[in-house]
Amino acid sequence: MAGGCAQNPRYSVALAEFPCSWKSGKCPQAFRGFTFNTLARESAPDAAEAPDLVPEPPEVPATRHGGLWLLGRHRLLCGDAREAADHARLLGDERADLVFTDPPYNVPVDGHVCGLGAIRHREFAMASGEVSREAFTAFLTVTLSNAASVCRDGAIGFVCMDWRHMRELLQAGDAAFTELKNLCVSNKTYGGMGTFYRSKHELVFVYKVGAGPHTNSFGLGDSGRYRTNVWDYPGISSIGADREEALAMHPTVKPTALVADAIRDCSRRGEVVLDGFGGSGTTLIAAELSGRRARLIEYDPAYCDVIVMRWEQLTGKRATLADTGDAFEDVREQRHSLQVGPEAGR
Repeated sequence: MAGGCAQNPRYSVALAEFPCSWKSGKCPQAFRGFTFNTLARESAPDAAEAPDLVPEPPEVPATRHGGLWLLGRHRLLCGDAREAADHARLLGDERADLVFTDPPYNVPVDGHVCGLGAIRHREFAMASGEVSREAFTAFLTVTLSNAASVCRDGAIGFVCMDWRHMRELLQAGDAAFTELKNLCVSNKTYGGMGTFYRSKHELVFVYKVGAGPHTNSFGLGDSGRYRTNVWDYPGISSIGADREEALAMHPTVKPTALVADAIRDCSRRGEVVLDGFGGSGTTLIAAELSGRRARLIEYDPAYCDVIVMRWEQLTGKRATLADTGDAFEDVREQRHSLQVGPEAGR
């Protein structure tokens, strides 16, 4: 297997995700009846090959508020993370095994997130520097509590936040979750703009839901993956011509490899990954590449379109509306032909 995977890393297997002792030869039922070559061919593409460059949000979205898209084994709801009913609708009888979410940072996008250059973004739909500290804490408490309420006992939650709002996130996290397990730091290649020092890092708070056992695929031992709480990945906002297109999409998008590695750390293949702030869909793409089932909520219909288009471009498959079965492309053509505004009902 080593030779084949070395020549074509696209089909490499994340062996640490399987509880197998290679020295003893005791492997789980999942391996029986397969050769290593078969496993390699049937595994998902490596996250490093995921396209981080995606289309810009459309002016006339196909998505409408309340729309639920089915993307293969994933689901995307155009809803509100503040609403418990939206979480219940998205999950149904399921329970999330892991949360990876990137809430709005309550800082203005313009001049803070992507600097002072030619690229300009519209502000986030909510909590983009316009609310007080108390209101932002309440916002985080409600949204994170909603996420925790649909998690299984022992689930791990990764919550990203800018350093300016550590206080609010810690207060909200203490209310929503059971335990703060660690604080990880995403160390980017270059610093951003808009602060006294250029911010070269982002914070990822790691919480636990309940007292049940949690998944840890990076512990010490035969199958452990070497992981620290400092994560070195090239930032999407890095300086360079190859980042111009990336900066034109969701302004705080995370590298796909970063999210995929976190998902592999604390969940197993086939399990449910929840993100209440879908953004440009990196959590869903990472779940696709790592063999998990993503459940996303995104408030902005235009970014829901971005998520769907990004997934369709990656997989070559078609997303459909849950209530009608209509394909995304057909719905988009209908919207454009009618030139209906984004707030109109379906």
